[in-house]
Amino acid sequence: MMLFTQSKTMKNLLQLAQILLILFTAAVLFWLLRFPMLEGRAQDLDLIAIYTDPLILYVYAASLLFFFGVYQVFKILGLSRLNKFYSAETGKTLQAINYCSWAMLVFIAGAAVYIRFNHHPEDDPAGFLGLSMLLMLVTLAIGLTARSFSKKIGKRLA
Repeated sequence: MMLFTQSKTMKNLLQLAQILLILFTAAVLFWLLRFPMLEGRAQDLDLIAIYTDPLILYVYAASLLFFFGVYQVFKILGLSRLNKFYSAETGKTLQAINYCSWAMLVFIAGAAVYIRFNHHPEDDPAGFLGLSMLLMLVTLAIGLTARSFSKKIGKRLA
């Protein structure tokens, strides 16, 4: 269903947004793989000890949700380039983003609770807990926005 037409400039901007999303995702993946080796308590450990840490494994499991959500955003940008933003497929994709964000919220809260009660006595968990709260707010905003757009698209298609 084509409800509006897009200029060539708009399609190029959407394609640029997809390229930037790919670059951002690659940077996040690089950071996820590199950061554990640079983190303070892991400087003297070997690679196996670093990457078998329970918190690192937990973060990697939770990051699958992030990458799934990024793929859904990429899909929405592609649908927009094809003038199919107001379609049932976009509504389902936005619902997937909504569910993904709520699951990520639970994972982030779980990591915060784990760090709060299992941190090293010499470590101060306040920074991690503050970042966790900030990420939880951002994730909540993404989920609520996706749900709102999904409902608007559903009403428009009905």
